[in-house]
Amino acid sequence: MIERVAKLYYEHGLTHQEIGGLLGLSRVKVTRLLAEARATGVVEITVHATSSPFVDLELQLVERFGLASAWVAPSLSDDRERADRAIARTAADALTTMIARRSVVAVSLSSMVGIVTAGLPQRALGGEYVPISGSWTGLGDGSSPAEIAMRFAEKFDGQAYRFPATLLAPNAEAARATLSSPELVETLARAARADLLVTGLGSVSGDAGILFHALDRGERQEILDGGAVGDVAGRYFDAEGRAVPSSVEDRVIGLSLEQIGRIPSRLAIVRGAHRLDAARAALSTGIINVLVTDSDFAHALLA
Repeated sequence: MIERVAKLYYEHGLTHQEIGGLLGLSRVKVTRLLAEARATGVVEITVHATSSPFVDLELQLVERFGLASAWVAPSLSDDRERADRAIARTAADALTTMIARRSVVAVSLSSMVGIVTAGLPQRALGGEYVPISGSWTGLGDGSSPAEIAMRFAEKFDGQAYRFPATLLAPNAEAARATLSSPELVETLARAARADLLVTGLGSVSGDAGILFHALDRGERQEILDGGAVGDVAGRYFDAEGRAVPSSVEDRVIGLSLEQIGRIPSRLAIVRGAHRLDAARAALSTGIINVLVTDSDFAHALLA
C-alpha cells in the first residue's frame, strides 16, 4: 500500500483526498503512509539548492570568530534521533566541500564525531583518515579515533590508518616510550601533515565528555586549577587557548595542542550548552577555524 500511495502522489500528482478516494483510505491514513514511505526509503527526496537555510547565522559566526566557514543544522531538542540525523547531514555537506581525493584527514577522540559518522551517507570522497591520538580502553562505542577513522573510510571510500595505543599512558615515562615507537612516529607525522582535522570539543562542566569523567578527582582538580575550559583530543586548553600543564597532559599519546594548531583546516562538530565555554575559547583563539553546530548552539555563541 505504501508504494501505491507514493506512486500516485509523487509520480501522478494526485492529492491526498484523490488518493484516499481511489484506494478507500482517509486523508490522515494517506498522510501517514507518505511519511512512512520517506522514513523507510521507498521515497527519497533530493533538494537541489546551494544556499543553507541558516546562511545569515553562519555568516555571523564567521564574522564574529574569524572562521574559515560555519555550518548550522536545525535544532531538534525534543527528538535526539532526528537531531543526530540533522547534524550528520550538515557535517556531510561540510566534509563533502572540504575533502578531496588526496586529502589527509586527521580525526580525534570524540563522542560527537562518533554520533555523526554513524549517520553519514555514502559519498565517494576518497581521502586518508588518520587518528591523532590513542583510543579509549574498554568496549568500543564509536568515539575512539581508530573507530572514527575506519568509519569515515567506509563511508567516504577512503583509507584508514591504525594507531595501536591507548589515549593515556600510565605515567609520563611510559608516554615518552610509546611515542618513540616507529609505528606511532610515522602515524603521528602523517596526522601532523593533515589537510583537515575533524574533532569534537570536551568540556570541564556538566556532561563534560569522555576524558574528564574518566580522570580521578585529583587529576580533575589539577586541570581545573590550571584554568582549563575544554579539551581537543585530550589536550586541555584555557580561555586564552593555551595548553594547560598537568600530569594528564604528560600522559597523553597523541599530537600536542601546538601541532593540532598547525593543521590548516580544523573542523569541530559541537553542540550542547555545557560546551559553550570550551567552544568560545576554541573559536576565538583559533584552535578551531571551521564549525559545525546546531542553531540553538549558534545563537548561544553569538549571544
